[in-house]
Amino acid sequence: INILIKLIIEYKISSSESIFEKIVYKLNGLIRTYLTKVSYYYKDDFKQELLIGIYKAVKAFRINDDLIPKDDVCNLCSNRFVINFNNKYGNEFFTAALLDDQIMTDFINELILFCNENQFIRYITKTFDNTYIEHLRKNCLEINNMVISFDFETIVMENTFNDITN
Repeated sequence: INILIKLIIEYKISSSESIFEKIVYKLNGLIRTYLTKVSYYYKDDFKQELLIGIYKAVKAFRINDDLIPKDDVCNLCSNRFVINFNNKYGNEFFTAALLDDQIMTDFINELILFCNENQFIRYITKTFDNTYIEHLRKNCLEINNMVISFDFETIVMENTFNDITN
């Protein structure tokens, strides 16, 4: 459960390349989704920009432990984070947590990780969106600055044919 955020926490502690590679592997589906948006010629450069975005996002992301009140167990049943957690992982963990205080502590900890992982996914998606927009801006400027040569005779001939058909 919550493997991505656990990897991020581990990377923040150790800065290990192998852990960063695991983070990238976990985000590979999202990376591929964004790579389909760019033309073939730009895929390698764009992938590097996405990887830089992941690195910056992991470095900047802060784990928030205050998302769930730990002493307010009564309101957990109606909490939207708990509902989303149960929808994703099933109700068994939550049901067992209601019966045992130690399991409740474990559940709250996993729930906090779940909430942080969801926030990180939203954060990295926003980062990828901004990277994609910047990529489009940069490449549109390149395209707009390219010199396009027109064959003047061809243009004249097209106009001539249009005049004849009218």
